[in-house]
Amino acid sequence: RQQSAVKDAVTIVKDERLVAYVVLETEEVKQSDLKKALRDRLPAYMVPHAFMLIDHIPLSPNGKVDRKALPEPDYTQDDEKEKVLPRNETETKIAEIWQEVLKLDQIGVYDNFFELGGHSLLATQLISRIRQTFQIEPTLQAFFDDPTISGFAIVIDNSDQQAVSVPIPTIKARPRRGKRRKDLRSKLEQLSDEELEELLKKKSLS
Repeated sequence: RQQSAVKDAVTIVKDERLVAYVVLETEEVKQSDLKKALRDRLPAYMVPHAFMLIDHIPLSPNGKVDRKALPEPDYTQDDEKEKVLPRNETETKIAEIWQEVLKLDQIGVYDNFFELGGHSLLATQLISRIRQTFQIEPTLQAFFDDPTISGFAIVIDNSDQQAVSVPIPTIKARPRRGKRRKDLRSKLEQLSDEELEELLKKKSLS
């Protein structure tokens, strides 16, 4: 509200993300201008993930902000940069994972994971899905260094780690009890009387 271009504003938490609803004095102001102004004064975690430009702040009959009447946020709106869709197979697979984790329909390869509403818990889920899909072991730090689809695709494509196919050892099935008894009976029948007597003596001594 301290910005001259802002007539009114309210910020809420939606889906564990900060969403700012802004009424502007002039239409010439961009979302990127609002975001930059806040970045200069606030720590990153306090800067809203989405800026929704609306005509007025809806109020309840008693004059308070009617939060239920606020429109659903669109985390993909960002005029700072042109949205570039996935350009290869790696980026496409990563984008599909991002869409499922962030519950968004479309994400550009240069969109920042955390500016789209991602947080550390979702980042952990994302890394786990990446490991399963690409059979590599990327670190969270590698993701934090460049939390974009484009940046992480480079990490994956340049990874020297390969999926290792571990052979499953062949385990011989133990013969069933009935078969073992039959085999033992067959062996005993082949012994002479002297061999049987000697075997019984050993058994009794044990």
